[in-house]
Amino acid sequence: MKSYFFIPANRIHKVADIQKLKVDEIVVDLEDGIKSSELDKHLQEIISKSDSYTGFFIRIPLHDASGNVDCSTLVKLKSSGFTNFILPKIKNLEQFEKIVVHLTLDDTIILLIETPLLLVQLSSLLEKYKNYIFGVALGSHDLMSVIGAKHTEENILFYRDQLLLLAKAYGKKAMDVTSMELERKVQLTTEIMDGFNKGFDAKFFIHPWQIDVLNNISFYELDDLKWAKTVMEVFDSVKNTSEFNPIVVDGLVIEKPHLNKAFSIIKYFERNEVK
Repeated sequence: MKSYFFIPANRIHKVADIQKLKVDEIVVDLEDGIKSSELDKHLQEIISKSDSYTGFFIRIPLHDASGNVDCSTLVKLKSSGFTNFILPKIKNLEQFEKIVVHLTLDDTIILLIETPLLLVQLSSLLEKYKNYIFGVALGSHDLMSVIGAKHTEENILFYRDQLLLLAKAYGKKAMDVTSMELERKVQLTTEIMDGFNKGFDAKFFIHPWQIDVLNNISFYELDDLKWAKTVMEVFDSVKNTSEFNPIVVDGLVIEKPHLNKAFSIIKYFERNEVK
């Protein structure tokens, strides 16, 4: 599971420290993480150091004080060479269509779903604009606020599952919700593993302690590696997925759909240098 680490723009001087944590992606937050009155100051600072920051994702405000779509920040960043964006607070498909005219297929866009209507319309949006979207994520706290529900694991489960299903249906990366857990290691570990086991590709993080917990999680055990190697040995003997017949490994029937899992386990251990 990949890590996307949010750092408020007013703490961007901490980027070097965050990079030492070996997170997969850094997200500079120009939206909820800073005061709106300081947006221009932080925006200019980021643009002035574009050579260092263009590889980062930027979460950008997309509305003016009246709630109308305002793409001025997006346009300024794009004109300075930025291409990776997280788009928040979009209310519906109509608003997205006002924004997409400023995007290109070379941009890497993560859509942050924070309103009920946009979640309902997500299938239509991905059907029409799937080539513009890299990934989708659930802004669960904002969504629960709009709905008027208490933010609990039970209450957000349906919406997480719905977003995950739509992301996978359209071949997009599914980002799990931001964790607010900053003290209970067991609780955070359970939360991360739940997202991983459901099939989420990445998760949002906001504190170095969370990354330390993530980096100490073993998503697969050595028994999983043994299973994967056995499957791969059979696959290597035929070198053709269409010729792969069901086999039995440790009392379980292994069919073609299990090959992807075996590939993933092998790659996981290769990345982590576990033999």
